[in-house]
Amino acid sequence: MAHCTNCNHKWKKRRVWQLGFSKKGRECPVCRTKQFISFKNTSPLIGLGYISATVAILFILFFPFLVELTEKEEKPF
Repeated sequence: MAHCTNCNHKWKKRRVWQLGFSKKGRECPVCRTKQFISFKNTSPLIGLGYISATVAILFILFFPFLVELTEKEEKPF
């Protein structure tokens, strides 16, 4: 599961999903440091989510466990 890079707070699934749809990042609920999804070290599963419905469903279920957070905004690719 995703953790804050500043205070190591474990983020809830819902907040990780909200962060996934946010272009401007989200604040950590504990330390208020702005966090962004890191695109470094991303799993190959992120690209496979569009290949089949089964993989897409697994991707949706495991997305909060696959992402890492960062304090800096990064470009996706």
